[in-house]
Amino acid sequence: MIIGIIFNIEYSIYTEKVVKGVYRYCQEHSISLLSVPLKMFRNAEGHLDYAREFSSEYLVSLQLDGIIYLTSTLCFQVRSSFVVKGIKALKNIPVVSIGISIDGVTSIVTDDAGAVDDLIFHLVHKHGKQRFAVLTGYRSSPETTLRLIHYIRALKQNDIELDYSHLFFADYSYSSAFESLRRKFKSAAEIDFEVLLTMNDAMAFGAYEYFSSLGLKIPDDIILTGFDNAFGTGSVTPLLTTIDPVSVRQGYKAAEFIHRLILKKKTPVLTRIPARVCYRQTCGCMTADLFSLAQENEEFRRQICTNVRPSDFFSKAQTVYRIRNLFDIEFPKCFGCEFSDCLSDCFMEFGFRAAFICVYRESVCIGSDTDKLIIPDEAEIVVGYNTTNGYKKSDAGIFRPGKQFAPDCFFEPGTSYLMYPLFNGSYMTGYMVCDTGFSDYYYLMLFLQFTAKVINSRVQYRSQQQEAVRLINEKELLEKSNENLCRLSRTDSMTELLNRRGLMEYGQQMIDAAVEVKNTGMVLFADMDGLKSINDQYGHDAGDRAIQAEAKILRKVFRTSDVLSRIGGDEFAVVSVGMTSDAFDRTEKYLELLTNEWNIHENVPFKLSISMGAVPFYRGKSLLNELLKQADFEQYAKKRKKKNRIPLQ
Repeated sequence: MIIGIIFNIEYSIYTEKVVKGVYRYCQEHSISLLSVPLKMFRNAEGHLDYAREFSSEYLVSLQLDGIIYLTSTLCFQVRSSFVVKGIKALKNIPVVSIGISIDGVTSIVTDDAGAVDDLIFHLVHKHGKQRFAVLTGYRSSPETTLRLIHYIRALKQNDIELDYSHLFFADYSYSSAFESLRRKFKSAAEIDFEVLLTMNDAMAFGAYEYFSSLGLKIPDDIILTGFDNAFGTGSVTPLLTTIDPVSVRQGYKAAEFIHRLILKKKTPVLTRIPARVCYRQTCGCMTADLFSLAQENEEFRRQICTNVRPSDFFSKAQTVYRIRNLFDIEFPKCFGCEFSDCLSDCFMEFGFRAAFICVYRESVCIGSDTDKLIIPDEAEIVVGYNTTNGYKKSDAGIFRPGKQFAPDCFFEPGTSYLMYPLFNGSYMTGYMVCDTGFSDYYYLMLFLQFTAKVINSRVQYRSQQQEAVRLINEKELLEKSNENLCRLSRTDSMTELLNRRGLMEYGQQMIDAAVEVKNTGMVLFADMDGLKSINDQYGHDAGDRAIQAEAKILRKVFRTSDVLSRIGGDEFAVVSVGMTSDAFDRTEKYLELLTNEWNIHENVPFKLSISMGAVPFYRGKSLLNELLKQADFEQYAKKRKKKNRIPLQ
């Protein structure tokens, strides 16, 4: 059994804790878990941007038995209505939502109203605070909006109206909170509130750093509270008072519900998990006695102030060292066994027990006119191994990603995997799947992002090589085409001899080359006798046959080095280097002999006859156009003699 969990790709401790809860349940029940981080936002035209968008329809088709959507994180970039619409469109697969309640979908939401009430009552009545400020996010999700509503309502219940000039905005990060307050307040004297409520723990620590830089003391001058109870809030100084949404329990419960849905067991449509307040030093409630208790009691330390173990510290240091070494590796430029082995070694060195990477044979362009992703039929397996069950890809691994996202033998029951799509600009080039082992999420994503850059650079290099080959082939085809066009423009289509243009170009070149080396030759002009009578008596088909027959005879008579052409209806011309008057006489007799043989052996109603004249060329008499006129004159004189006419004077 394989279930998937989909969440926002941006780093979130809340996400990490939820996924931990899901994994814990999956591990207990030997279920494989596939984590899919997404970055979803809409562009100005209202379409999904292609960057890291990974279609839910595709995930459903990949043999997943159920999907958990961490909807509270997916709604930071897009409207919740869009996310809900996409989830409700899924058919024939169990779905659970964490964070947003969706009609008809099994949903788990945080019930933080009671925890907020307890926190505000505690701050007002135990600490006597009256002036409150709130640091919320620029991008509101349904979850953070509801938190703000709960804070405002709880303050009213304690007879306190929130001054909206005390509502500040940041981007849910440590640095953004620091900068937001720095722009708002230039000195400690400008701060006129006693309590700052923040929407997450990262913003609370950013506020702490800025207030400390102004010389303010926490909690004596200002009380700070966070939200999420992130890892470290109970082990850093000061210990942060925060609201714990019990994220691990949410993930565990979601995995339990998706498992029950897959088994077709009844589950509640909506489950509310109450949050709880963790009172610590930033509101003045973490006393020395409590800190001593934390040192003595293992369970208390785990819940309130989890200390960082030396093994954790050195493990993170080793991870940083491995990532840094990645930048020194010289990967082969092209895909192949060498590249695959090098990349597999990197994944194993980083600590992945299993990894699968495939690259599409043809990258998929993600346009703005569609939100759907069409997966190609074939992909090339670049990396594929699982050290736990011994799976290893073959050297010529071809994979069909449209049917499943990894081979069945790749998976190990009860293991958590993460899928990371590969994008190169507006093209999706493939994806990676690897076991998480629940390494630090931040380092995991850093490694995968670097690997994606390496793979995409090879994809781009291969595409450039293929494009270069394509251009070379196109150039060769174009050159051949141009050669053919050039040849056709100089060739007579009926006889396949040169036409007048070909004769004037190649014949003149041959004459010029001959006279350059003081050689001579002759230009011949031939005209068929009686072609008009053949056309008139027997039709133009017979005339065409006569022309073609005469062209074949001329080919036999003259050398292949001679320039032979048909320059008009029944007219032929020849440029022959080295021919003399005696050689012309022999050629003329040979032509007459072959013509007579054709007349005897061919069963046609007409007879072939041709008259030919010739003039010599040499230095000082080498213009082909003039030579043709003179040769034509000589030919005409012979034709007249054949007709027993009076010779020309």
